Amino acid sequence: MLLGADDYDAILGTIAVLSGSMLLEAHRRGLSEIEEGDTLGPEELRQAMVRSVRRVVAR
Repeated sequence: MLLGADDYDAILGTIAVLSGSMLLEAHRRGLSEIEEGDTLGPEELRQAMVRSVRRVVAR
C-alpha cells in the first residue's frame, strides 16, 4: 500500500491523539461541545484568532 506524505502525516496525528489519554479526553470533550451546539461562527472564530495572536505577540 502506498500513501502520500499528507495522508501519512494525518494517520500519525490520529494515532497520537488516540494514544494520548489527555488528547483523547480533549477530543471527546470537543465532540460533546459540538453536539451541544457550543460552536463558533466564522466571524467569532476570526475574532478569537485575532485575540490569540495579539496575546502571543505581546509576550
